[in-house]
Amino acid sequence: MDLHFKGMVIAISTFLIIGLFHPIVIKVEYYFGTRPWWLFLVAGIASIGVAFFVADVLISSLLGILGASCLWTIGELFEQKQRVKKGWFPMNPKRKNMKTELIVVGKTTNKHFIASINDYIERIHHYMPFSVTVIPELRNAKSLSQDQQKDKEGEAILKLLQPSDTVVLLDERGKEMRSIEMAAWLEKRQATARRLVFIIGGPYGFAQSVYSRANSMQSLSKMTFSHQMVRLVFVEQLYRACTIIKGEPYHHE
Repeated sequence: MDLHFKGMVIAISTFLIIGLFHPIVIKVEYYFGTRPWWLFLVAGIASIGVAFFVADVLISSLLGILGASCLWTIGELFEQKQRVKKGWFPMNPKRKNMKTELIVVGKTTNKHFIASINDYIERIHHYMPFSVTVIPELRNAKSLSQDQQKDKEGEAILKLLQPSDTVVLLDERGKEMRSIEMAAWLEKRQATARRLVFIIGGPYGFAQSVYSRANSMQSLSKMTFSHQMVRLVFVEQLYRACTIIKGEPYHHE
C-alpha cells in the first residue's frame, strides 16, 4: 500500500502558518497599531496570485494558505486593537498615539463656558492627547472689513498647521454626523492620522486659504451657535465619541 503524505503536510503547514500569524498580529498591533494592514493585503494578494501559476500542488496549496492567512490578519489586526482597548492585552506605552488639537480664534470669555470646556478637556485627556490653541483676537479689528479679518485670521491659522496634519473645519456647510457616526469616523482617523486638527473660526468664518487647506468640514448642527458656545458643544461631542469608542455608558441611543 502506497502512503501519500501531501495531505498531512498541507494540514500540518496550515496549522503552523495560522499558529504563526496569531503572535504576529499581537506584535504588529503592539508596535505599529493597525497602520501596516495594507502590507498584509499586498502580501495576501501576491501569494494567492503566485499560487495560480505554480504547478506543484503542495507549493501552490501552501502559497494559497499563506495568502489567505495574510488577508485574515487584516481583520484580526483591527480586532486586536479592540481587545487592547478592552484591556485584554497590554497597550504599548511607547507608541505614539494620534494627537488631537482644537484651534480657536479668540479667547473664551464666558466663565461658565470656560469651566465646562476645561472639565471636558480633562476628561478627554484620559482617552487621547488633546490640546487647545487659542489665536489672539486681532487688534483694531473694527477697522477691518470682514474679508480682511478672515484673511488675517487665516494667516494665523495656517502658521499653526503642519504639512502632515489632518485638518477639519467646524463649519455650518460641513457634514452633519450622529454621535455614533462621529465616533466611528474618529476611530478610523486614529488608525491613520498623526495629528488631527479641528478648527473653530472667528465670528465671520474662514478665509478661502483655510478652506483650501482643510481635509474635511463638519457641522455640529443646522442651527447657528455663537463661535464661543460651539467650543463647548464640540469638546462635549469629542468626549462623547471617546466614550462610544471605549464602549462606556455615557452615550445612550
